[in-house]
Amino acid sequence: SLSEALTGSLPVDGDLVDCSPRGPSGHLGEWLLPRPLREALTAALRPNPTQRPSIVELRAVVEDAANSTRSLRTTRTTVRRPAVLISGLVVGVVVVGVGLGLSARETRSTGVPQRPAEEAEAAFRELQQVWSSGTEAEYLDGYEEPVACFYNRSNAPRTAVRGGLREAHFARSNRPPPAERRITARVVSPTQVILHEERTRADGTSTQGFRSIEMHFAADRWRVRQEVSAVERRCWRNPVPE
Repeated sequence: SLSEALTGSLPVDGDLVDCSPRGPSGHLGEWLLPRPLREALTAALRPNPTQRPSIVELRAVVEDAANSTRSLRTTRTTVRRPAVLISGLVVGVVVVGVGLGLSARETRSTGVPQRPAEEAEAAFRELQQVWSSGTEAEYLDGYEEPVACFYNRSNAPRTAVRGGLREAHFARSNRPPPAERRITARVVSPTQVILHEERTRADGTSTQGFRSIEMHFAADRWRVRQEVSAVERRCWRNPVPE
């Protein structure tokens, strides 16, 4: 990873299941790097993929840092090695994006799913964020046309997704943030992922098997192909690997 290359150690403590970036006393806070670059790399290690900067944003910060360091190199020979190292990051930043974890935006830019489960979940969570703060057109674009199965309706047009509820929702000026969700993923193929969602109630309990979603990767992005609940699922078809 970038942090291991710069500091000689990994950027997180713990295993792959439960890891978090080290705090201010850890390596990230001690790097002799420009503050914007240090902050961007820390943000790229956030557990939630949707909260990470895109590869485009990360590249811009790296390039700014490289340009700033080159200007210092003309007057201070002591910064030569960091300047060369930071400049090299510009070349490797696209590869590093995969190692840090791709967001839904980055999935669309690469054109090839690298980590289907994480990417599909990130795309679905991004869609829920659009429901709270995006536009109606952006929300509908998160579904395939037609939607193979939307609860009990087969081959439903996008405009049927939540119908009148959707129209009333997006007409509101103040929309609530997304509810807390626990999502588990099952990879069917590199372009097909089934997500099982549980939603947390106000009292802290979960609604078991709240809904199931099939995410499908086509035309350079993930979209919802099927969405059903535990009781409305007559048209659901178990995906056949592509």
